[in-house]
Order: sequence, then C-alpha cells, then structure tokens
Amino acid sequence: MTSTVSISRELRESLERWFFREKETDVRIRLTVWLEEDGLSLRDFGAFLAFADSVYGRCSELGLHSYAHRTGEHVRFTRVKPGSLELIIEYLKSELVNPSALILLYLLLKYLPNLSVSVKHLTGAARDVEEVRTLRKSREELSRLVRREPGFDELPSREKAELTELLDALLRAERDQYTATRRFLREYLRETTLESEEVE
Repeated sequence: MTSTVSISRELRESLERWFFREKETDVRIRLTVWLEEDGLSLRDFGAFLAFADSVYGRCSELGLHSYAHRTGEHVRFTRVKPGSLELIIEYLKSELVNPSALILLYLLLKYLPNLSVSVKHLTGAARDVEEVRTLRKSREELSRLVRREPGFDELPSREKAELTELLDALLRAERDQYTATRRFLREYLRETTLESEEVE
C-alpha cells in the first residue's frame, strides 16, 4: 500500500460541496469525538490516535511519509474537554490545504464501529473464493454506509464508488491498527460529529 491515497478532483470537490454547502465566507471546521472516559484502555486509545493521525496523513497532499516529517502540519486537537472525554479538532477552512482529509477521517471514525469485517480480510489480495466473497462483503458494507450518509444521494454513482474504494483502501492501509481501533470505538465512542460555522 502506498503512503498516499489518490482522491480525484471531482470527488474532492463533491465532498467539500457536500460539507460546506457553498458557503461564501471562511468557515470553521470542527471534528468532535465524544468518548466514555471511565476505564479507557491505553493500548486501544493509542491505536485509535495512531489510526486517526495516519489516515489524515495518507489523505494529505504530501502523503504519509512527508506528513510524518513535517511536525507543523500534523493534525492537532484544539481542545480536550473532560467529563465524557471530548476531543476537538478545529481549523479554519483557509488554514487547511485539503479539507477532504478531515471529511474522510470523520467518515471512517463514524463507520468503523459498525463494520463487521475482520482484520484478516483486509490483508491484501484474495487467495481463494472465500476471501473474494469476504472482500466483496466488506466493500458492499462500506457502499451501504456511503449510500445512507445524509446528503450523499446527490453524489454521482461514480463518485460514491470511488469513495467506497478510497475508504476501503484506507482501512487496508491501516490494518495494523484496525482491530484495536474498532474495538476502542465500539466500547468508548459516544458520538462523532463534523460541523462547520461561518466566521464573522
């Protein structure tokens, strides 16, 4: 798997249009992840953080390798609020080179707890008929989630298919963190939101 995922210009524009809804002014983008705070597994929490950072880096224009070496461009939590643990990543749209990376991270964090495919089915090329069926099931599961996403009914079929393939490729690239991250999100995730608000 390469360190960068390729997002077509059409899909990038569609994702940004879906999220920003043609807002004219600069927009604040906020990804919030609410977690149960009690009994948090450090190992799984670490896997979750590594997964989120790596997905964001793979979606960046520079690719994961360059992203990893440019500390000033690493995704950062703007705030962490106690109570139920609230992790907030917030940027102005004008500060982000690639807002699609944050949108894709949001989609994966939202979908991952509901995926039934196991990590052994994310390991690359299928070697037998059963593995082909399981790979197909994984993509069909992602495709269903994409089709159900509010507002995605406006995306052309070609872009929905590309988005499904892209999410599948990201999960395969992050297969080392997949099981622990999915377990962590299933156990501790309360809600994930992605919001925008116009800046005055």
